[in-house]
Amino acid sequence: MDASTETADLYRPVSKLAIVAALAGGASLVVLVADDVAIWSVPAIAVATAIVALRQLAKATPPPIGRRLAWCGLVTGIAMLVAAPINRFARLEWAEPEAAETATEWIEHVRKGRRRAAHQLSLAWAARCPDGQTLSHCYRNDARRQEELEAYTQRRDVRQMLLWGEQARYGAPSALHRSFRGLIDEIGLVYPISLTDDDPHTRERSLRILLRRQWDAPSGVFYWTVIAVKLVDSADPQAH
Repeated sequence: MDASTETADLYRPVSKLAIVAALAGGASLVVLVADDVAIWSVPAIAVATAIVALRQLAKATPPPIGRRLAWCGLVTGIAMLVAAPINRFARLEWAEPEAAETATEWIEHVRKGRRRAAHQLSLAWAARCPDGQTLSHCYRNDARRQEELEAYTQRRDVRQMLLWGEQARYGAPSALHRSFRGLIDEIGLVYPISLTDDDPHTRERSLRILLRRQWDAPSGVFYWTVIAVKLVDSADPQAH
């Protein structure tokens, strides 16, 4: 290769479309951590832009620099278009049973009148009582915890469930809401409720419970938290 050829290669222009395709391909990785179908358009844009860039590069004489960038955007975009629906389905299908397990545990604590244990499942991991310490001792020696527990059990829906106790029976849950964002998963579940004094032909009750799965960095633990609960009663229009 003579000096003139080296100079020509040195000053070849870079394909702007190839750069855009590569950047869009890198940005398309967001589909793995964001539960929004609209974001799937990012890898689609990467694929479309890369195809146009490769066609332009093939026709240009001399061809601009950027073929590798365009191919990188194309391959990454296609990979993310395939991975996005698979990742969403697998992650949410895996998270739902875990959430239901925590929700059922919380419900059982409430049914049995274990107020402290139910309250613990509503707290962040770092705010919960340490392992090896009984809940009675943990709350008894912490006035702030006692106040938080009292406020929690006085919430309308929690208080009503505590009053029902074991008279209430909760059926199998069904999913009401499923989403994820980064390392956080959110699952909303609905539990049908039956009481001994209910007329099944005129009254329906259900419990809606929202749970969140988070990461506690200091302990390296993923955990579920009961974020919100709501009782829905067909006889009470304000509960809907």
